[in-house]
Amino acid sequence: MRFKEIVSRYVSFLIIVPSILLTFIVLINLANNAQDVSDSSNGASLLSLTDNAASLVHELQKERGMSAGYLGSKGNKFRQELGGQRSLVDQNLRVYREFTEEYKDEFNDSLKASIKSIINNLSQLSDIRSQVDNLTIALPDALGFYTAQNKALINQPLALIEVLDTNGLVQGLIASYNLMQVKEKSGIERAVLT
Repeated sequence: MRFKEIVSRYVSFLIIVPSILLTFIVLINLANNAQDVSDSSNGASLLSLTDNAASLVHELQKERGMSAGYLGSKGNKFRQELGGQRSLVDQNLRVYREFTEEYKDEFNDSLKASIKSIINNLSQLSDIRSQVDNLTIALPDALGFYTAQNKALINQPLALIEVLDTNGLVQGLIASYNLMQVKEKSGIERAVLT
C-alpha cells in the first residue's frame, strides 16, 4: 500500500503542476491578446485618420489643378468644374473635421497640434477661392497654398507612427505616406503644366 500511495502522489504531482503552469500560460496569452485587440482597435481608428486625410488631399489636389487651369486661362476654363470640385473638398473637409473631433482623445499632442494647424489653415480656403474667382491671386500663391495644406495632410501618417507600435500598421502608414507623396508630386506637375 505504501508503494501505491507514493506512486499516486507522484502521478498527481505530475498532473497538477503542469496543469497549473498551463493555466498560467493561457492566462498570460489571453491578457496579451486582449491588449493586441485593444491596440488594433486604436490603430484602426488612427488609420482611418490617414484615409480621411488622403481623401481630402486627393480632392484638394483636383481643386488646385482646376484653380491653376482657371487662373492660367484668365477665367475662361474650369469655372463650372471648380464649383463641383469645391463641394467635394468641402464634403471631405467636413468628414475630416468630424472624425478628428470624435477621435481627438486617441491622438498624441503632436498630432493634435498638426490637426489644429491644418484645420486653421484650411479656414482660409474660402478667401483663396474668392481670390481665384476674382483672378486677384497669382498662380504661384494659389498653388503654394494648396501645396502647403496637402503637405501637412500627407505628413500625418508619419506623426501616427509615433503613436502606433504594431509593425504591420507602421508599414501600412509608410506605404500610405509614400503613395500620397507620389500623387502630390505628380499633381504639382499637372497643375503647373495646366
